[in-house]
Amino acid sequence: VDETPVSLADRDALQRALHPGATVVLPDSASIDLLSDRVVLMEVTAGTEVRLPRAPGRWFHRKSTCTLIAGELRIKTGEQFHGATMRVYTPEGLAEITGTMLSVQCDNGGTCVCVLEGTVQVGVDDADLKAVEPGYRRVMLRDGTKEIIPIKDMHRDGVLDFDRRVGDRIQRP
Repeated sequence: VDETPVSLADRDALQRALHPGATVVLPDSASIDLLSDRVVLMEVTAGTEVRLPRAPGRWFHRKSTCTLIAGELRIKTGEQFHGATMRVYTPEGLAEITGTMLSVQCDNGGTCVCVLEGTVQVGVDDADLKAVEPGYRRVMLRDGTKEIIPIKDMHRDGVLDFDRRVGDRIQRP
């Protein structure tokens, strides 16, 4: 966390180290689940590097941002997220989340945003944002190729496994 090693086994040290804006780099052998004020539940998968968002406020500061540098995030929003927005930035673009269940993957080939619930706006910039409906993904490759296509089974299954494992930790509308 922020270039300081923190043991995943030491929950207290990990909680102290994690904060909005912290850059987290996970080893290839571990993943973590982050729950923020029962507003947003996020799985940071093995090998991921991410700059953490702050949870959207209940009444004020309803927008937050997160930067996925490499790896995969699985995200599920709860009822306290209603009316909020989270933007996940990657080297290829952004995903604007207003309440849903999805994954964002980023590797040296590009970015893929897979939507299981709700609708996510995805694009290379604000002018390029396109609505991605449940069951679809938007792929933005580093060569400039962009397309909206059906989700691959492995990505769908990863998000569904995440939801089955910890999804009840967040209240849904």
